[in-house]
Amino acid sequence: MLPEERKQEIVGYVERQDGASVSELADELRVSESTIRRDLTELNQDGLVRRSHGGALPAAHVASEPSFAQRSVQNLDAKRLIAERAVKEITDGDVVFFDSGTTVLEVAKAAPKDGSFTAVTNSIELGFELGTGDGRLKVTGGNQRNKSRSLVGPVGERFLRSHHFDLLFLGTNSIDLDAGLSTPNEPEGRMKQLMVDQSERVVLLADGSKFGRRSYVQFAPLTAIDTLVTEARLADERRRALRDRSIEVVDALA
Repeated sequence: MLPEERKQEIVGYVERQDGASVSELADELRVSESTIRRDLTELNQDGLVRRSHGGALPAAHVASEPSFAQRSVQNLDAKRLIAERAVKEITDGDVVFFDSGTTVLEVAKAAPKDGSFTAVTNSIELGFELGTGDGRLKVTGGNQRNKSRSLVGPVGERFLRSHHFDLLFLGTNSIDLDAGLSTPNEPEGRMKQLMVDQSERVVLLADGSKFGRRSYVQFAPLTAIDTLVTEARLADERRRALRDRSIEVVDALA
């Protein structure tokens, strides 16, 4: 097992067990306790676990995930500002994929209802919104996650692999300049990765609360993003780092 794979296994085990000792991890992964201690030190520095005496605890922000209902009312004004700007990215004839996040829901509400584009989503919630008016709608299918109300799993993954999209409105739980985009849930991460892979243009929608954070599953590097729409007043250093990765940064407040 490669070191990075072993560290992933450690983080997953610590999350599932709500904490683990060095000896327990060494037995589970069949490596020495000194190796585990070194890995835990590095994971603690990266913010992926919290080092404790004799072991490690979950890093609260890495796997925590508020419910869809909770997120739908958080930073709502910012999400609406982002949505008002984001819908300008849609052009007539586009096939547009709408990710399942609450910021993307606001885009679905603001999107044209005149049938000028085809909408695709992995969210029943967004499907109800996008299916109004004269719009054309496709839904991936799959199993609904109650936490995020997104459709995930093999059925949805097969749909994504067999379709291509002109534009993707993408949500994320966390954005980090080094770790890229991440989410707390593995099936969700696989769906997001496929959305990105199958889309010609990726427009990331993110309010200021998402920056400088990491979640458990990385699903895309920053270089996968074409455009970032945010209301956040980004520091010059962060803005330059994004532009160095050829990301167009669009200020929803402008």
